[in-house]
Amino acid sequence: MADPTPPAPTSGYAGSSLERQCLEALKAIGKALGQMALYKVGHPAVASTIDTALENLATAVELAGAGELIISVDQQNFIANGRMIGTAAQLPNSVPNLFSRFKLNSLTFRAGLTHEDVAALCELAASRPDSPALADPRGFLAGRNVTRISLNEATYV
Repeated sequence: MADPTPPAPTSGYAGSSLERQCLEALKAIGKALGQMALYKVGHPAVASTIDTALENLATAVELAGAGELIISVDQQNFIANGRMIGTAAQLPNSVPNLFSRFKLNSLTFRAGLTHEDVAALCELAASRPDSPALADPRGFLAGRNVTRISLNEATYV
């Protein structure tokens, strides 16, 4: 008698679970940013996508084992806690744009992330060019009581 359980689909991605979780989280953030061009952050479709990003980020933070996950970009490569997770070509354009728009070297996500934390990051990333949030992105996040996400600017010596 044949096994009634079909094999799990494979994505063709051979990376670890941490790498997959990070890549999926960034894809969901990019998707939420795309949705926010049409809808507010509280819209059910946007909220659902933010929840998907949150689930993936929370799992990735747990898998990282240090209570935090640091996602950085090096040229067109995205790196999480020192491990290559994917390239800019694998993500919506809004994700690499987030890093370049705020001159970020990395984003740090800490254990205990909430929907509100990720929503605030998405609101910041989707803000209009004339928004006061762009003048003080850290202040914007602090004003939303976001303590589990840090923006780490690129510094050059």
